[in-house]
Amino acid sequence: MTVLEIVEKIIALMGGGLQAEIRNETTNEILHQYLNAEKARKVLNWKPLFTLDESLIRTIAWYKDFFGVH
Repeated sequence: MTVLEIVEKIIALMGGGLQAEIRNETTNEILHQYLNAEKARKVLNWKPLFTLDESLIRTIAWYKDFFGVH
């Protein structure tokens, strides 16, 4: 999943109405970076408590509460 896909998912979960703006103004960025929890799953028998959607919904709710947005 790309960063843009995550941003679009957050926008959708917040009710839409926004569009991501890609400026391509950064310098010295890592071109390709991949995150993988497979080693934690195997070595530590780790598994996430929530799905990505559940995590984003909970995070959005926390920020709304923190900033007093209802």
